[in-house]
Amino acid sequence: MDVAIVGAAGTIGRQIAITLLRARVLPPTARLQLVGRRGGASEGLLPGFAADLADAFAEDLPEIDLAWSPDEILADLVIIAAGATVTGLPGAPRDRAALAAANLPLVEACARAIARNGHGEELLLVVTNPVEAGVAACCRHLDRRRVIGMGGFLDTLRFRQEIAAELGVRRQLVHGLVLGEHGPGLVPVWSTVRVYGFESEDGAARIAALRRPHDPAPAAALAEMIVRLVASMLAGGQFPAAAQVMLAGEFLGIHGVCGAPVVISNRGIERIDALDLDPTEAEAVRASVVRS
Repeated sequence: MDVAIVGAAGTIGRQIAITLLRARVLPPTARLQLVGRRGGASEGLLPGFAADLADAFAEDLPEIDLAWSPDEILADLVIIAAGATVTGLPGAPRDRAALAAANLPLVEACARAIARNGHGEELLLVVTNPVEAGVAACCRHLDRRRVIGMGGFLDTLRFRQEIAAELGVRRQLVHGLVLGEHGPGLVPVWSTVRVYGFESEDGAARIAALRRPHDPAPAAALAEMIVRLVASMLAGGQFPAAAQVMLAGEFLGIHGVCGAPVVISNRGIERIDALDLDPTEAEAVRASVVRS
């Protein structure tokens, strides 16, 4: 499977590329396409970055390809990680509306180009924020089953890691989902939390005592989580996750983009799972869609 990273010169994009190669997720027969744009900072950064990757990972390096516009994207899996972020710095977007105005033209241009030039089976992983708006833009041009917003996946893994760290267990022993909006309206679904070895009443009390606001993950952690998903997809088979997807009433009767429980494969979204949520959690998830 060939992979393209849109925004490969940015902080998240660079980290994803490095982590993909360090984890040897892509075989030498694959292609890793680093996508930037002419006239921007990436034009000066990407050639040097590609050379650094070649030096660091020479023994196992897939083909490295540089692309400079959405029409040059050629991959089976496209990770869209380009765009501005809300940083509080002068000139940066101040809120989700400003972020959408800054980032959606590029996200939609990528989806439009892939629909026009692609082979018809590409998968898109949308990392660029606002994730919900990015998924909606992509679904205007591509099959909704092939567009996966990474917010719910990243929030869920971070959620499980926080619980595991507090309880002193491995993350693999923790199950739990974060659904709804990737942002202020995210919903840690505590009714789904299960921890192996904490099935007793005392164990349940320890888990309940952990409830608190959910923290975002830093760039390196985000890249590690994204690469886990890519590795699972490349390995084949199906696996459950949470992701921002375009819903048509399959989950909580929601029509629109929302973080939902899904089953993913290397073909995209295989199905959307129905969960029997606590009524308060279900209402919070529905409310987050209104916010998006």
